[in-house]
Amino acid sequence: AEVKMERFRRLEALQAQIAGEINARYIGQNVPVLFEEKVKERWKGRTETNKLVFVASEENLRGQVRAVCINWAGPWSMLGML
Repeated sequence: AEVKMERFRRLEALQAQIAGEINARYIGQNVPVLFEEKVKERWKGRTETNKLVFVASEENLRGQVRAVCINWAGPWSMLGML
């Protein structure tokens, strides 16, 4: 069980590294995002390739596709500005 868990943790770390490298390529790019809902202070949406993007905005963006400039990228989501 210990070996199994250690291998799983290494695989998780590798996947986070790979996903982070892929998402980092989006920094500085303008990408179309379809917005779904507001979560706390930010709108949550997805790119055409299903990448999760968060944007702070007072506008109601639900159902809209808007261009977003990505300014931060982690392994599981990205932050941007309209």
